[in-house]
Amino acid sequence: MIAITEKTLQDLEFNTVLQTISDRCNTEIGKQKALDIVPFKDKASLMNELLQTSEYLSSFTNNNAIPNHGFENLTQDLTFLAIEDSFLEVSSFRKIATLSDTVNVMLLFLKKFHDYYPKLNEKASQIEYTKYITQKIDEVVDKYGEIKDNASPDLINIRRDMNVVRGKVNQSFGQALSQYNSLGYLDEIKESIVENRRVLAVLAMYRRKVKGSILGSSKKGLGIPNDALITEDNKNFVLLLQENKGNYIFKKTLVNIGEKSEKYVEILPNETINENSKIVTKGVFDLTN
Repeated sequence: MIAITEKTLQDLEFNTVLQTISDRCNTEIGKQKALDIVPFKDKASLMNELLQTSEYLSSFTNNNAIPNHGFENLTQDLTFLAIEDSFLEVSSFRKIATLSDTVNVMLLFLKKFHDYYPKLNEKASQIEYTKYITQKIDEVVDKYGEIKDNASPDLINIRRDMNVVRGKVNQSFGQALSQYNSLGYLDEIKESIVENRRVLAVLAMYRRKVKGSILGSSKKGLGIPNDALITEDNKNFVLLLQENKGNYIFKKTLVNIGEKSEKYVEILPNETINENSKIVTKGVFDLTN
């Protein structure tokens, strides 16, 4: 065939044609492949590609349509396989297994209907049909994308030990939940989830009475004894202990109150009072008189 010069391709706006084809592709790989198209240099190769294209187009009109052959881009995932000490996420292995299944389905289909798609089947026959990849992945990854317990001897022992510990933790949590709920220390919801951990929903006024660390924060305030609250002219105050150059002073501070029980009252947070504030809880009456 006659060679086509670069100038001729520019005059024919060949790059514009390629860009139009690329825009109609669904994947990034397909878009790039379309832009890399160059004119054929021999008639045999050209006719072979045209026949493949014709067979593919005919699948839209005959009764033996080609099965779904969409796939996710695995270029980066496959690159990691060649790097020593690298690892892939479970999602990557699932994509590899799905792609292998798709290829196997296509190979069987084209072989079965080779009379309809002789050129495509000839091209596909260069690819090995194998279930080894999917079998190996299915041995360690379940249908929900989770690593199976028996994926390795070490893993099954580790998970067995974790389940034992988790059972003990849940038992201890349940006992604490029943104990503090009976004492009235818990909110209506009783428990919640913080950082993927079960936690007790302790009312702010009782949190110092419950053993354990505080995870997360709530909009509720501090809990203090009722005797620490000063009420004057329908307003509520507390005494804050503050240090100034080695000297301690008591500052009378206006507060808003929330929930109240027989022994404790909730102080709603404000700009002056926070978790680190030192509130006088004993002898308040003597200090104000």
